[in-house]
Amino acid sequence: MDTIDQLAAATNSHKLRIDLSNMPYICSCDDYHMETIQWIHKNRDTFIASPREDYMCTLQDEWLYIFQNALEKTNDYCRLQNLKRNLAISLPIVSVCLLIGLVIFVKIKGFRQRQRERKNIRSQIELGVFPKKFVAFLSFSSEDAELVVETILPRLNSELQRKTTTGTSRVLVCSGDRHFRPGYALGEEIIRCIEDSAVIILAVSKQFCQKEWCRKEVQETYDQNKPIVLLFLEKVEPDEMGKVLRKLFSRYAHASWISDSNGGHIEPDWSILCDALLDLTVNKSDNKTLKWLDLNWFSS
Repeated sequence: MDTIDQLAAATNSHKLRIDLSNMPYICSCDDYHMETIQWIHKNRDTFIASPREDYMCTLQDEWLYIFQNALEKTNDYCRLQNLKRNLAISLPIVSVCLLIGLVIFVKIKGFRQRQRERKNIRSQIELGVFPKKFVAFLSFSSEDAELVVETILPRLNSELQRKTTTGTSRVLVCSGDRHFRPGYALGEEIIRCIEDSAVIILAVSKQFCQKEWCRKEVQETYDQNKPIVLLFLEKVEPDEMGKVLRKLFSRYAHASWISDSNGGHIEPDWSILCDALLDLTVNKSDNKTLKWLDLNWFSS
């Protein structure tokens, strides 16, 4: 093209005629191809010779007449390709941003919903209209009674009482030693206490895993579809647990009692544990199935 332009500039343009027809021109978004077609189109009234119908180019296997609609169609095609490319780049980014925004919105909404539900539960407890007789039923082995009854049970009950708006003197934690009715069958009392409680806490130890009545309490809790919190009093290997306990241990987070020089402490702390217990009392579906605890602290 440069050579022909120089020739045209040095020659009388009325005497110069150049035939560039019937050549394999390509119409595309490539800058070189576009420049070629534009150059031919620009010089159609000067030195470009031969019938104009012989100047054609291919655009995506379609033949176009260079002196008719080739430039217009090519430009339209290139604009469409640019739009597709921009959409291909921007849509995933926009989609990810929208997804992140949606996740954040759902998280915030869920957090606020849990706050409202927790506040409602606390109000029910304070006003004495809580639908269950107890917030939690604490199941433990008789061998662990000293630790559970003298240390864990009173602290758990007092911490739950403090979680209400103004505090309550109502007993919120049920235990077999204190609430089983004398003269009644143990199996019947286990079922009654589990039914009267919103959440079941299993104080798990090696002795607990070996006791028949403890296994019955675990099975009854599981059969009633109650939310369960595992509180490990000591390290227990999975093969020492029963089938149901092992299944719960592998699937859900648990709390632990840690011995120390001050008599021991619970992990996570009492506030987190009690908030989780209150959250678990709320029905989440029409069939009244209670959600499970996820303390997000300890997974083994």
